[in-house]
Parts: sequence; C-alpha cells; structure tokens
Amino acid sequence: GEAKEGDAKEATEETKAEEKPEEPAEPALPETAELTEEEKAMVHRKASTPDVADAALARSLAQLSMPSKAEGFDEIVFAWQKEGESTKLLREWLLEKKKTTRAEDLQPGEWFKGLWAKWQKTLQEWRKAQNEFKDPAKRKSKQEAAKKKKAEEKKAEGDAEEGEKEAEEEKVAEEVDVESLDPLTVENILDLGNGEPLFANFGFEDWTLLATRIELHLLLHAFKKDLNDADRPSFGENHLPFYYTRYFSKTFSIKTFGCAEFSGFIELVSSVVSVEEGSGFLKALLSEDADFEQFLRQVEEDRRER
Repeated sequence: GEAKEGDAKEATEETKAEEKPEEPAEPALPETAELTEEEKAMVHRKASTPDVADAALARSLAQLSMPSKAEGFDEIVFAWQKEGESTKLLREWLLEKKKTTRAEDLQPGEWFKGLWAKWQKTLQEWRKAQNEFKDPAKRKSKQEAAKKKKAEEKKAEGDAEEGEKEAEEEKVAEEVDVESLDPLTVENILDLGNGEPLFANFGFEDWTLLATRIELHLLLHAFKKDLNDADRPSFGENHLPFYYTRYFSKTFSIKTFGCAEFSGFIELVSSVVSVEEGSGFLKALLSEDADFEQFLRQVEEDRRER
C-alpha cells in the first residue's frame, strides 16, 4: 500500500512539473539601422502626400520667406541647419517650384488690354485694305478719290508744269515693281506707290502667322508685367497653353501650325520668340514697344522666301 502511495505522489509531482510554465525567452535585439548615402544627405522629411494643395501653394509662392524677428518672434531656432543654409535651401526650393508651378490667379493687366484692343483694330483695318485692293471697283474708286484729293491740294489749277509732273508720277506708279521692294524698308505699307498695300498677297497662313507672332510677343511681355516676380520673368513650353487661354480666351496647339514638335513651332516664330537654355523659359526678342508694322514687314519677307 505504501508503494502505491509513493508512486502516486511521484506521478503527481511529475505532472505539476510538466504543467509549470516555461520562462519567457529573452527578446532579440533589433538590428542596427544602416542609412544609405541618399538618406544621410536628406535634411528634411519628404512625404508622399503634400502638406499643402498645389493650387494653394501656387497662390502663396511669392510671399514665402524665412521667419525673422522683425515679424514679432521672440526667438527663432534653427535646429537642423544654420540660418544661412536654411535660407539657401528655401531659396533653391522656391526657384524650382516657380519653374514648374502655374500662376493660377494671374489675370491680364491694363497694359495688355490696351495693346490687345489696338491690335484687333489694326488687324481689321489691314484686312479691309487688302479686300478693297483686290476688289476692282473699290480699288478704282479709291484711286480716283486719292487723285481728287491730290488735285485739291494743288496751289494753282491748270498749271502745265504740275500737270506734266502728275502724269509722270502716275506713269511711275503704274511701273512699280512691287517684288523688288524691300519689305523691311518700304515707306508706306498701305501704298507701295501704285495703291497696292504691302500685304496684298497675304493668304490665310500669313495672317495666322502674323497674329500668332504678335500674340506671343504681347503675352510674354504682359506676363512679366502682371506677375511682377523677378524670379519668374517668363514660363516654359508646358505652361504656354494655359497662359495663352488665360489671355486670349482661346486654345493653343502646335498642331494648328502643322508641327509635331515644339521646336518646329519655334522656328516659325523665331523672329520674335526664343527658348532660353537652362531655364527653358520663352523669351520675347523684341522690345515691348515694337510697332505692329515691324511684325507685318517680317511676315511679308518670310512669305516671299517661301
């Protein structure tokens, strides 16, 4: 009986030993983090989601700057980098943002509106002059009116010498070789000496090219004036359609000019616009006060070379 009790006691102790919980294992130490060279060079966090919407950021680019005590701060602490390095970093970031961000709130100013209205009126007058010259009846009527006006300006009617001079002038006018005249130097673009305007032979493509060159000229100068940001005097190819629509209320596409690449389009307007190396900004080649006649003369010269 005692043997059985001893066996039972030993079995109970073994069962308790088996049920005793194991001691928790020591936690493994984390591996030491190794930073890449790119991560070591990173001085600020780059989040996948922007902190500020692009549209809101675009409206504030011109006002962004480093804080200063002049604004009322008691203390300004540069924890990661010194003030000079931080200012440089912000400056570089701003310049890059201004190259790639559109000025969404930009609106045409008074300078542009005045010249745009003037150009619309001038274009209508030139198109009217061309139509009148091509219409035989209107051309004859216009020539007779000019002769009548000239006669009224004569001091002495019936003067033989004046009569001979007038006849000689009319003969010379009839013999004017228009194609031999230099479009860039003719005195009067509305009358080359025989009543013919310099643009008498303009076709649809010539008027389109003239209008486009003047539009780009006005747009580039107006953009600089209206934005008034020394860091962003112009814009690149990718923003041209946006600003063109904003200023002229119509779409822009290089396909309209039969061009597959932007470089091909620039060749068509190379007398007034170029692309700056490095920045890629479009640059107006003529001064802001260039006369509309200057553009027309160049288009006529290009037409004759085609």
